[in-house]
Amino acid sequence: MTGTREENIEFPEDKKVTIDVVLRTLNKKYGRDFHEYVYDGETGQVRSFLQFLVNGKSASTENGLETILEEEVKDRSPCFSEMI
Repeated sequence: MTGTREENIEFPEDKKVTIDVVLRTLNKKYGRDFHEYVYDGETGQVRSFLQFLVNGKSASTENGLETILEEEVKDRSPCFSEMI
């Protein structure tokens, strides 16, 4: 879909970066294919089969899409993982 396995995104240091902010940034960059894969066309919500991991922990056990990605996060972009 994006043609890359990994994406590095830089944000201003004073910006509160959440999983939602990263998804919106990637959506703008990759457009329709990304949007259709990540977001449900009817509800606009992130598709339920996607799981986001931050430092190996599921964001659903934190604050979901509002999970803040902080400086100490090894990989500031969430990992897409399909639940089968």
